[in-house]
Amino acid sequence: MLALHHYTVISVATAIETVKGLRHKTPNTIAISTDDGRASVLTIPFSIVQKYHITITLFIYPSVISNAPYALTWEQLRQMRASGLVDIQAHIYWHPDFRREKRAYRQRSISKS
Repeated sequence: MLALHHYTVISVATAIETVKGLRHKTPNTIAISTDDGRASVLTIPFSIVQKYHITITLFIYPSVISNAPYALTWEQLRQMRASGLVDIQAHIYWHPDFRREKRAYRQRSISKS
């Protein structure tokens, strides 16, 4: 669909540089990103990235990488980065599962107001 409509996929870093005026604006550009570093990134988005030779930016939180059963490993991240199609950026070091901890998160947010 993106190719059909003549879109170019750029990294989030390139998009930021463009917004800051450090790069020339190009029409029909988009940036694709995903968060957290789940292992499914390797099987779903990365396979699409390779097939269509587009760029994706991964925002990972390092505390789970190679530690949680659902997460990517550092070696998998290295392999994806080596493809030249994956830009890896920091998310935060760790965050709770907000689906399970909504009440605690809301209470903290309200108490800080």
